[in-house]
Amino acid sequence: MCSLVVCLLSIDHKMACRKASLGARFSGGGGFTTAGAQIDGGESAGCIECSTPCDVEPGANEPALIVILQRTMKTTASRTTISDVHRVDGAIWSWSLLGGVLLCAAMAGPFFAGRVYTFDDLGAFHLPLRWFYAACLKRGESFDWLPHLFGGFYLSGEGQVGTYHPLHWALYSWADFRLAFCLELLLAYPFMWAGLYVFFRRWLERRGAALWGAMAFSFGSFSMLHFIHMNAVGVVAHIGWLLWAIDVLLSPGSGASARRRHCAAGIAIVALTASQVLLGYPQYVWYSLLAEATFLFSKLLAHRHAGATRLTSSATASFATPSIKMPFGWKNAIGQFGRWGMAKALGLLIGSVQLAATFEQLQISVRESVDSSFRIMGSLHPLNVVQLVAPYLLVHRVVGRNTHELGLYVGAVPLVLVAWWFWSAPRGKRRAVGYATAVAGLFALVLSFGRYTPIYGLQSYLPIIGGFRCPSRYSVLFQMAVAACAAVACCELCDRSCSPSRGSRGERYALTLPALVALLVAIASFAVGWRPYLAPVGKIMAGPLLLAMAAWLIAQCLQGRRWAPAALVVFTVVDLGAYGLSYAVYREVVPLELYAATAPRPPRTSRSGRCRVAYDLADLGEPVSPLGNRVLLTGHTRIDGYAGLPPARQLDYRNAETLRLASVRWVRSTPRTANIDGLRRYDEHWLEVPDTLPRVRWATPANSGSVAHPISVETIVPSSQRRPNPTGEIERDHNTKNSAVVRTENRLADRVAAPTDQVVLVGERPGKLWVRATASQRRLLIVADSFHPGWVATIDGQSTTLVRAEGDFIGCWVPAGSHEISFRFEPAGLWWGKRLSLLGMGLALVCYGGPFVAARCRQRRCPESVSNSLTTGGCTSAEAMATNDL
Repeated sequence: MCSLVVCLLSIDHKMACRKASLGARFSGGGGFTTAGAQIDGGESAGCIECSTPCDVEPGANEPALIVILQRTMKTTASRTTISDVHRVDGAIWSWSLLGGVLLCAAMAGPFFAGRVYTFDDLGAFHLPLRWFYAACLKRGESFDWLPHLFGGFYLSGEGQVGTYHPLHWALYSWADFRLAFCLELLLAYPFMWAGLYVFFRRWLERRGAALWGAMAFSFGSFSMLHFIHMNAVGVVAHIGWLLWAIDVLLSPGSGASARRRHCAAGIAIVALTASQVLLGYPQYVWYSLLAEATFLFSKLLAHRHAGATRLTSSATASFATPSIKMPFGWKNAIGQFGRWGMAKALGLLIGSVQLAATFEQLQISVRESVDSSFRIMGSLHPLNVVQLVAPYLLVHRVVGRNTHELGLYVGAVPLVLVAWWFWSAPRGKRRAVGYATAVAGLFALVLSFGRYTPIYGLQSYLPIIGGFRCPSRYSVLFQMAVAACAAVACCELCDRSCSPSRGSRGERYALTLPALVALLVAIASFAVGWRPYLAPVGKIMAGPLLLAMAAWLIAQCLQGRRWAPAALVVFTVVDLGAYGLSYAVYREVVPLELYAATAPRPPRTSRSGRCRVAYDLADLGEPVSPLGNRVLLTGHTRIDGYAGLPPARQLDYRNAETLRLASVRWVRSTPRTANIDGLRRYDEHWLEVPDTLPRVRWATPANSGSVAHPISVETIVPSSQRRPNPTGEIERDHNTKNSAVVRTENRLADRVAAPTDQVVLVGERPGKLWVRATASQRRLLIVADSFHPGWVATIDGQSTTLVRAEGDFIGCWVPAGSHEISFRFEPAGLWWGKRLSLLGMGLALVCYGGPFVAARCRQRRCPESVSNSLTTGGCTSAEAMATNDL
């Protein structure tokens, strides 16, 4: 009887071995046995009862009943482990969600208190320009031309207001200005957080790690310090969504459902790209393009690696599973890049209204002629790397003074977690993804060094992109890569926290290494004599303490403490929030009415209560007053201004006579203006320009003695009748910068105005002027507004030719008699841009909208095709499994 039992058990064991071997091989060699235990590399363990290896756990030489009991116990333990992993991952997800919501609420605190954000560029640039933009939308007026800046400025060409973005249009048209301004500023952060979470979640199997990693970047140093650059944050907020859409667009599959999914992803890429372009910050659109191309290239390499090995073998032929080889080659790569490139091209075409305006303004801007020294301004000094372990070491937190541009701190927990993971990461998909992301991030960090590395010089050979300044902005890609690596490391931490251990000695060293480096940096800073640049001792020691606390919390997670994951997330929220909120968000938040009322006003104004003033008279690259364009809130206009694309000038505005010609009444007393000869000091803050000329006037004769500055007139052809020098009466002397008019036989410009000659400004709107003029003879009419080729003029309804008068102003010839003259700002680039944008919308609907509707209709008519696509026209189950493994 005993021998019979032993015989039966032996036969039962051999059958179990064969079934286990077939089942493990059918699974694709992924390294998992039927009991759910993983064997490294998918290798088979030997069986004592069998002469050939079989895919069962080591030690399977027990009788079959004992093996079944062992497998049952291991399955139960495996389920317990999986539930523990889900518990840890769920805790991280819940606390990350709560922490992110609290950070958003903290950022919106000043708004709920009835205040606006006015720190740095927010008050000096963005708020005044959007004030004008909102006022034009509510009055139904054109907003393309801003008459209050530079004596007239192409606002849509500047770009950073995003005048043609649908969200901006909706917010500033219908909402209260303070609400619209704060919503535009704050909505980018949850949008960025959600986009990165969706992308990380698609690639990581832990939703908590994905949400935590997305939070680490969305509220990290780049995003929070660039709070004052609202357009930059808005463009970067699209990157996560774009990467997710690209992954969906290039995912394998066929059939109606797959085509519908691909069309939806293509529409998303088109819409997101157009939104980025319409925000008017092309430099960050370039960074987004780099991130997308890098991700696409790495995805193609992953497909190539997967195609190196067939996923089936002869042992599984009886299961009717076809062999799969992932396609890769030049044709496939070109096809993948082509699908992405077509969607990007359509998005850029839709954004043509902004691209054309920006390019048009760039042609007449001083940025067109800057040298290489301007382009490398804002390079990240390599010493700024110490910020990673010493965020509060220096007075300004950075080596330099532009904290928001040079900030590099990624948070204590992400840094320590990445250091630990790179030391202890096992081989597999996570390690490959992390290493590839780290290489891309380090390359971006090297580019951010700018002039301190020879690699950045290669960018200067690229058209348009070579003119971008502040190489330190490449750090956005580095910080995004760190956040991605931290999310991958958090996945590993979730798994390891369910099998408590103290870790190896090397892992403990990796955890404590960042804190030790931070302590050495603090000690070395005192030794090398950085005393004038160092922060107080308490802030200096914050770096080592933060990193030590992060290392201790990670160690507690590894030892299986149930409270540790939640504490780790809370610590991350406090760390990132304290660093970002203290710099850009809570500084200089005031009520909107108070901010407008306390704007500096000139001492005396004209009858209308407004006049033209000069504030900084700074050249490009020179520091400007923190007041910026704040004077626009008072209704006054500036002959200078603060903008990214200031217009090029022919006249020197640090000259009293030039200020008279420009109708400037008051000049703010600064080190640049205090030494201008010919100005009268009114008080300690203001200088007065004597005998200011009217804004609309007849040209003053050059030989009358009343004007010391010679008159310069340049013929321009902005109207439809484009021919050089159509009057034949004005020529330009190219030998001098500000040349006098060379008069022909009629000497029209020399004639003195008769008493009956009058010119009156009848009305004015942004981009429109109406003038009534009476002349006894043909004369030159001058409007002391900044000249732009987009201006057109009509006299009594008939088109006429504009000239560039007195160097920088608008002029036209008026015949004898009484006339109604109108000036309108209608740039040709904007006209073409609007039509190209409409064309792009039509093409996008044809390329993606039509196939999407057709696929959906087919899916409704034939729902069974969706289920059949996995076996007929679509991916097989093994192919889908291979795709998931990638």
